[in-house]
Amino acid sequence: MSGYLSLANLTSLSIAGTGSGSGSGTVTGNANLSAAISSSNPFYSGCLHKVIPDRPKRVCNSDDVRLFGFGNGNDHEEYMYDFCSAPGIDYMEIRVMLANWESSVIVGWLIQIILSEYLSVPTTIEAGSHGEIKSFYDPLSRLDFISHNNANAVAFSAQMENGDCRLADKTKNNYQPCAHISSESWDTDSEWVQELIRDRIINVEYLGVLALETWMVTKFTAQEEPDVFSYHGLMGEHNRHKLAALFKRPTTWGEYCHQVSKNNCSTPDQTATRPPQDQDEVNRFFQQDSYTGYFRYTDKNNCTRYPDSCTGHIADLPCGWTSHMESVLYHLNIAMESTGPWTSATQRRIYIQSTGANVESS
Repeated sequence: MSGYLSLANLTSLSIAGTGSGSGSGTVTGNANLSAAISSSNPFYSGCLHKVIPDRPKRVCNSDDVRLFGFGNGNDHEEYMYDFCSAPGIDYMEIRVMLANWESSVIVGWLIQIILSEYLSVPTTIEAGSHGEIKSFYDPLSRLDFISHNNANAVAFSAQMENGDCRLADKTKNNYQPCAHISSESWDTDSEWVQELIRDRIINVEYLGVLALETWMVTKFTAQEEPDVFSYHGLMGEHNRHKLAALFKRPTTWGEYCHQVSKNNCSTPDQTATRPPQDQDEVNRFFQQDSYTGYFRYTDKNNCTRYPDSCTGHIADLPCGWTSHMESVLYHLNIAMESTGPWTSATQRRIYIQSTGANVESS
């Protein structure tokens, strides 16, 4: 039993091992079960059933089977059907892959609700890693933002017998993400996804939603230089020197200690309290309570030496994401560029450190 899920703090019952990444967890208890789950997730038996009581409960799925201990000698079928309905049609369970951002979760939940409550098709959520939970019907209403959406999970379902993701290895050490639908993806123009499309392993359809790519600037910068509120205030050669002076370049912790600090950070100052202790810290642009981050002028900003090519810094999207920034800067004649040791890992690190998000490479 995986044991990572427990309702012992809510009632005397014990639930363990829910979610598509779980082990063989079971549920025990009776009288308090309904109250405990209802207080944690009022939509466990169905969103529509909750708001329209005359509607039937959602259909049961493999998460419910696992939760209620089927197949391990501790079956509680009478409990399970108090919360969900037996499928009225013989249809293989559908698994939906969710990413680690809100719109993907919302779209995935809508798919799960429509299939489970309107069409009576058992539907679970592929969270992406062992023990991670994203299901709308999770008994504890948990939502993990860990794993990134991955088209490989959809491709993997083609390798399973009859495409049945219930047969995929879900053990901790050999966990294999498997799904039939990816709720939202932004890398369909990448070569590896295009190869899956050409091989007819996956099919891509548009969601019908639009996204906006936006540049952002700090509030205090905009207050000091109102021109930066619009790209019109950034365009043209006459703004080159202003942008180079205004937008300095970020400095890693290691660079600061070796190139800026007078004593290699051996003495604490307002920027760094100590030297970095490993390679990860060397490459960091910020570390809570240890390195505040540091911006400085480099040769790229030097308009005395390079009056016709100096630039200010702008942070592009993480490596691997589709970005139009370089072409937009060129065509609008904006003297800014994203520069530095921008490996995939470095750009991903900047994004995580600046937003707190979790981004996994595919």
